[in-house]
Amino acid sequence: MKKTITFLLLFLFGNTSFSQEGWHWQNPYLQGNDLNSIVMNGVVGWAVGDLGTLMRTDDSGLNWELVDLGTSENLNCIYMAGVASRGWIVGDHGIIFYTDDAGEKWTKQHSGTQEDLYAVTAITGDCPWICGHDVVLKSYNQGELWENIYCPFQNFWDIDQIECNEVWLCGNQGLIISTKDNGVTWQSHPTPTTLNLLSIDVDPNGDYRACGNQSVIIRSSDGGVTWVQENQAPFINMRSVETRGIGGPAYAVGDKGHISETRDGGTTWTDIESPTIYQLKDVCFQALFDAVYAVGWFGQVIKKEEPVDAGFEVMNKKPNHWMMESDFISADTGWVVGGESMDDEGTKEGVILHTTDGGTTWEIQRTQAAFFNSVDFINKNEGWAVGGSGIQFDEGVILHTTNGGQTWVAQSNPIQESVNKVFFLDENTGWVVSNDWWGQIAHTTNGGQDWILQTNPTTNPIVDVFFINPQKGWAVGMDSTILWTVNGGETWQRALIHGTNNWYFRSVFFIDELHGWTTGVYGIIMLTNDGGLTWQEIRNDYSTNLYSVFFIDAMNGWAVGEAGTILRTIDGGYTWFQQYSGIYGHDLASILFLDRKTGWVTGRGGIIKRTDNGGFWNEPGTFLHHGINLPIQDNLTTLDTIHVDFPWIVKGGYQLTGLEIMLDSVLHSRVSDIGITLSHHGVTQTMVDQVATTGSDFLWLRLTDEATRPLSEGVPPFSGEHKPDQPFSAFTGLDPEGDWIIEIQDKNPEHSGVLKAWGIKPFYDKILAAEDPVVPENETPIRLFQNAPNPFSGMTQIKWKSDLSGITSLKVFNIHGQEIRTLTNRFLSKGEYSEEFDGSPLSPGVYYYRLQVGSHWLTKKCVVM
Repeated sequence: MKKTITFLLLFLFGNTSFSQEGWHWQNPYLQGNDLNSIVMNGVVGWAVGDLGTLMRTDDSGLNWELVDLGTSENLNCIYMAGVASRGWIVGDHGIIFYTDDAGEKWTKQHSGTQEDLYAVTAITGDCPWICGHDVVLKSYNQGELWENIYCPFQNFWDIDQIECNEVWLCGNQGLIISTKDNGVTWQSHPTPTTLNLLSIDVDPNGDYRACGNQSVIIRSSDGGVTWVQENQAPFINMRSVETRGIGGPAYAVGDKGHISETRDGGTTWTDIESPTIYQLKDVCFQALFDAVYAVGWFGQVIKKEEPVDAGFEVMNKKPNHWMMESDFISADTGWVVGGESMDDEGTKEGVILHTTDGGTTWEIQRTQAAFFNSVDFINKNEGWAVGGSGIQFDEGVILHTTNGGQTWVAQSNPIQESVNKVFFLDENTGWVVSNDWWGQIAHTTNGGQDWILQTNPTTNPIVDVFFINPQKGWAVGMDSTILWTVNGGETWQRALIHGTNNWYFRSVFFIDELHGWTTGVYGIIMLTNDGGLTWQEIRNDYSTNLYSVFFIDAMNGWAVGEAGTILRTIDGGYTWFQQYSGIYGHDLASILFLDRKTGWVTGRGGIIKRTDNGGFWNEPGTFLHHGINLPIQDNLTTLDTIHVDFPWIVKGGYQLTGLEIMLDSVLHSRVSDIGITLSHHGVTQTMVDQVATTGSDFLWLRLTDEATRPLSEGVPPFSGEHKPDQPFSAFTGLDPEGDWIIEIQDKNPEHSGVLKAWGIKPFYDKILAAEDPVVPENETPIRLFQNAPNPFSGMTQIKWKSDLSGITSLKVFNIHGQEIRTLTNRFLSKGEYSEEFDGSPLSPGVYYYRLQVGSHWLTKKCVVM
C-alpha cells in the first residue's frame, strides 16, 4: 500500500484530551495496543492502531506522542500526503478521519458503510480510494462524500494507486484486480498463487509486488500484466511489502517478527535478523532518508538505517514479555515477573522488574533462561519468584531475595516441573503449587530453605493457592478442582462444587475465613460463604477466560482475563460489570489492589497498567462531571449540566447516532422515590422512573439502548449496563454538541441523597449533504427529488427522473448505514417515477434514501417524526 509520496515538515500538533482516567499505561512504551500502519514523511511520522490509537513523531521516531481522536474503533491504515498536507485514517465499522492541515486537526467523514475498512491510498492528497473486505470507496472531493464503487469481486485486503482513475487491489486466493476507469470496469490478473494476498505495492515506474500467506511474494515487471513468484515458505504469513524506486530494495514483514529483504530486484529474498518475536503488520520507507520502519503487535516500532548491513532495532524498547503477576507492598514499591518463549524451539527468557515510584519507571532486576509465573514479597526486602526453566521440559525454579531483588538466590525445589504460584504469609511460612500432571503442592516453614511435598488428593494440575492464616487455605486447578485445608496442608480435602461443567479454575482469593471467590475458563465465577466447603456458580454475561481475581473487602472485587477483560463487582461477586481496560485483543494475567482506588493489571506483551480511581475509565469521547456532590432533597428537583464540545473533531455538520449515560454515582437511600430525566436541544427522555423496588443507590450504572436488561429487572444498588426507561433514540439526529441536562426529582418524603458524578458518551456521524450528491466528473443522468412531506410520521412520496434504462434500486438506510427497506429493485425504462414510503414503524430520527441506476446513484435525507 502506498501511504506517502512526498515530504513536508508538518505543523506543531495541537490536541485536546477527553476523560483520561482509570487504567493508564505504565509499560510498554507509551501504549501497548497493536499498531497496524505507519507512514514516515521525513522526520515526521504517524502510526495508527487498535482502540483508536494514533501516534505522531517529529524526530524520526525517537519520541512519540499519543493523539486523541475520541474513538475506540480499531484504526487500520493511515495515508499522509506531504505537499498537500492532506491525510486519511480508516478503520473498523466504516470509520474515516480526515485532515487538511497536516494533522493539526482531524474531522470524521461519513463513509456510508459499516464494513471494516482496511486500507486507504491517494495521489498527493487527491483522488482517495479505500478498500474494506467487501467494499471499495472513492471520493471526488477529498472525502466530503464517498461513493461505493461496484466491484464483482470480494475479500479484499489492500489497495494501491497508479493514477486517479487506476487502482490495484489484492485479496483472497491470489486475487489481484485493477481498474483504469474509476471502477466502471474491473480486470482480474492471473497470479502464480492461490494463497491469500494481504498487501500490494505498485510503482508507476517500477515493480509491482504483493505478499501474503505462507511468505508468498509475487512480482510484476510489466505493469501487472504477468506475475511471477519470488518467495514462499510455510508457517509464516507476510503482512506487508514495500519497494523503493526502480530496482531498489524491498522489504516484507509478517508473523513472529519475520523480516525478508531483497536488494537484487527480487531474484533472492533473505531473511534478516529481527529484534522482535511478535507479528509485524506494516513496513514503510522514510521519505528523503534511507531508513525503513515497521510496526506491529504491542505497539512496537522498529527501524533500520543504512548501511546495508545495519540491523533493525526496537525504538524506545521496554520489556514486552508476558507479565504474569505483580506484587506491591506500597503505592510506590513493587515487582512484576514474567517471561516469553523466544523461538520455535521453546527457549525461554524470564524477567523480574522493580519500581520505586509506583510503576512510572521500571528497572530490570534479573533476566534468565526461565519463565517466571508468580512473585510474592512480604516486605520491601524479602520475596520469592517462581517459574520454570528448560527448553523441552520445564524444571521448577524458586528464587529468593533478602535485599529487595538486588540479588536472587535459587532455592531447592521438590517440584519436578514449572512452579505456577508462590504464596507466603510471613518470612517463614509459604506454599508453591504446580500445574504439571500431578498437581504438586509444596510447603515450607523456614522461608524456603526446605520444601516438603504435600498430598493432592486429585492429582489434577493446580494453578493457584491462597491462605488466610497458617492453618486455613485453598488451592484450585483443572477438572473443577477446589481443595481446602484446615491444618496448613497436611491434609487437603476436595470441595463440593455446584456447577454445570468441569471447570478449569485459574485463580482463588479469600477476604476472610468464610468468603472467597474463584475464576477460570469460559468466564466461570464461583463464590463461597462457608469457607470453601460449598461453592455457588454465579451466572454472568461473560464467556472469556478469567485468569485472576482480587477482592479488597467483602463487597469490592475485580477479575481479569482474556482479550483485555476487566470485570468489577460491588456486591460481593453476585453481579459483575465490565470496565474499560483500553486493551484490545491481548490477555491480562493478573490483578492486584492496595485499596479501592490503587491497583495494577499485567498481561501479554509487557502490559502493565495502573489505576488510581478503582479502574473507572470511560471510553474516549466521554464527558464527565464528577465530585459535584449535589444534594437530592425531599420533593425537590436537582439539576446539573454537562456541556459537550468536540474541540476539533466536530464543528457542525454532525448528528447524534447513539448515546450512553453513566451514573457514577447517585446515592439515595430509597431509589423508588426518584425519577431522572435527560434533556438536550428541546428533547427530554426519562432515564429512571421510580423503580419498583426497595434499596439504595445507583453505583457505576451505564444506561444505553444497546443493553439487554431493562432497569426494572435490576437489583439495587444498580450497577453495570441497563436500558433506560425511555429510549435514547429520541435524540438521534440532533447536534451532539451543546448542553445536556440531568434532572433528578425526589417525589416522596423522608429519604434524601446526593448526585456525586455522572457522564455522557455521544456517538455521532457526519450529515450527508443532500444538496451536494456525488457527481462523477460529468452531469449525472438521474435526478432524485426531496420526499414530500418531510418531516413525516406516516406515508411520504419519493420521486425521481432517469435518462437511463436499467436495473433501478431505491433503498432506505438508517443513520448507521444499515439498509432497512427496499422500495424498488427492478428494470425500468428511462422516465419519471415515484414510490411511497411508510415511516410509521420506524423510530423518530434521520434516515437516507438512495437511488441507483446502473453505476449512477444519488442520496437524500429524510426525517421521521
